[in-house]
Parts: sequence; C-alpha cells; structure tokens
Amino acid sequence: MSSLRHLSYIFTFECIIRDNEYINKWLYLKLKAPLITCNIDFNSLFCVGKVEIVLSEFSILSSHLISSGKSDELASPIWLLFNPKHPIVREYIWKLVLAEIQEILYIELQARMDTSKLCIRNAVNNIRIVPDTLHWWNTELSAEMALYRELVQTYQPKIIISFGSFPFEFVRRVFKMKPEKGPKFWGVAKLGEEFRKSINEFDVTKTNIIPLLRRMTECEKFIGDHSSENYYHYVGTTIAKKIIENKASFNHILMNKVIE
Repeated sequence: MSSLRHLSYIFTFECIIRDNEYINKWLYLKLKAPLITCNIDFNSLFCVGKVEIVLSEFSILSSHLISSGKSDELASPIWLLFNPKHPIVREYIWKLVLAEIQEILYIELQARMDTSKLCIRNAVNNIRIVPDTLHWWNTELSAEMALYRELVQTYQPKIIISFGSFPFEFVRRVFKMKPEKGPKFWGVAKLGEEFRKSINEFDVTKTNIIPLLRRMTECEKFIGDHSSENYYHYVGTTIAKKIIENKASFNHILMNKVIE
C-alpha cells in the first residue's frame, strides 16, 4: 500500500520553462521517486534575467514506502483530508485548531499529539478534477474514491477530519452515505450541524467523520449556540475531549512530553 505526500518546491531557471514533461524528468532525477501526478501552478517573477517558478501541490510516491508496504501515517488513528486547491488551510487553519487540541491534551493528560504520525492527504491528487459549481462531480473521481475507500477499510482510522465542503462530501461518498449532496448544500451552518452530530454520535469502534471549515467567513454560524466561543477553541477543545475520553485508542500518536 502506498502513501502520497504533497511537497512544494521552488526552482530558479535561467529562462522561462513551461514544458511539464521536461520538469517531470528533472524532478524524477532529483527526487529519485516516480511521479504520480504533477499539478503545476506557475508563478513567474522576472528578476535580473531569471524566472522564479513555483511548483505547488504535486504528488510523489515516496521511494521508502514502495519497499516498506505500509507507513506510520496510514496506521494513524487520525486522518486529515484537504482540498488541494487550498493548501493554506493546512498551514494556517489546521495549525490553529491543532494548538487548541494540544493545549487541552497537555492540561488533561500531560501529553501532546505527535503530528508526524498523522495521516495528511488531499481528497484528490489532480487539482484539475476538483469539482466546482458548474461541474460538481464526474467519473474521474471514482478512482480517487475507490483508493481512499480501500485505505480506510484497510487501516480503519478512528477520526477523519475534513476541511470544507468538497472534502466532506468526498468522504461521505467514500462511505456511501445518502443522499449525495451538491456544491452549495454544505454551507457553514450545515457543516456545523454535521460537526455536532458527529461528536454526539462519536463511536471509537468505527471511523468518525468530523467536518471543519476551510475558511473563517461566518464561522459563528458553524458554532451555533456556542457563538460566544472562538471557533478554533470550540472545535479544538471538542475534538480533544473525544481523544481524552478514548485515549487508549490514540496512544499511538500521544507523547508524554511538551513539544516546544
């Protein structure tokens, strides 16, 4: 079983290079790993005759996972699921939620989560097939859902935290939940309702899908009756309490030391 990792690289070339095939070959030589996809977002910056090309959100198959067959990430009880169109969510929103979780875990258990053991994935590996309001769902997503479904069935995570409407609907369809919904259904308030439902029905013997926001617009609608609370504190504390209540199932990722 393989795990896809998403990396970002910045390379400076002497001239404008927009030949994807050339860059694929160059990356292959540098990374010593076969490329699965290469979703390239070019941002050219002219400076002293050079062009800075930013390659963002491309996926490689880590060579050490080819031989090992199983990664610590997939064995994690907590998985995170993102929309590849919004990489900032992982670097900003998730880290603020994580800070709240870590604080509660340390207060209650004198422990922290080892974030290197979390399974972090994008819902799809090709940014071009992410549904939009005109083309919400298509057959190209079937293979992505089948792969994710196989991983979930094999490793059985305790929690899948999704960020935004598309990753949430993606994982709902992975679990074959009905009815299937469209792009505008999962607004802020609806995601908040699903968050509370998931927490209230939390069952550590199965995989629990916990939806979070990918942006903070109207986040008070997500919080609902808890509108006096800060969003990050509200969701982080709530998730942390479930980890604490079922700590035996999360020992794999808990460390009894402070992470500076």
